[in-house]
Amino acid sequence: GLCRILEEQPEWRVVAQAANGLDAIRLATELKPGLAIVDIAMPGMNGIETTRHLRRDLPELRVLIVSMHADIPHVARALQAGAHGYVLKDTSDAEMVRAVNLVASGTPFL
Repeated sequence: GLCRILEEQPEWRVVAQAANGLDAIRLATELKPGLAIVDIAMPGMNGIETTRHLRRDLPELRVLIVSMHADIPHVARALQAGAHGYVLKDTSDAEMVRAVNLVASGTPFL
């Protein structure tokens, strides 16, 4: 569903999809996207650790965490890892587009 939402935006291009955190790090290192949308609950390496690695290795990369967890500890860990935004998976399509636009342009989104 998220890829469909993103691909409907003419100004955006989905350059890769990763099945897990290690793949996300490898693909981001190879492709150097401007924004990574990272699921907090990925197999192998979770989204918090993936974000920490991405921000260390690619400091210019903007990271938006997508999560089903609305509690403050999850949000705090994501921000401490270097995420620029945090959005819930059940948010509306319009709000997801808004979150991506804001984070991609350098504005934090929570």
